[in-house]
Amino acid sequence: SITMTEESEAALYSTNYFRKITPKLNSAFGYPSSIATLSSGSVTGSDPQITSVTVYSRVDRNSDPFYVYVVDPNGYGYYEKVTSSGTITIKDFNGLNPTGEWKIWIETLGDVSTATITLTVNYRY
Repeated sequence: SITMTEESEAALYSTNYFRKITPKLNSAFGYPSSIATLSSGSVTGSDPQITSVTVYSRVDRNSDPFYVYVVDPNGYGYYEKVTSSGTITIKDFNGLNPTGEWKIWIETLGDVSTATITLTVNYRY
């Protein structure tokens, strides 16, 4: 007979992801950038659950630090300070349904910030 452990149960799920890129976002003099709306598109499975979200910021040279804001389709939000190009991994959305429209914008902490954001949403189903 086979004894199922918790680790092997995790393998009963399949995984998928979607990745979307914002237009170039520009925030100046205390005003937030425009809001980029990124659609999940068609999501696999009847009960998809987020396992992680990554946000890659490609920051223009001479850009001031900024906050990047991410709001999921359910209205849950997250923000984090970005000082240079790189990836942030967010676990706050784990377990939620990834389907629908995600919103991303930036808000400068100096005079001017410019960046392009790549959103990757990993999920199981």
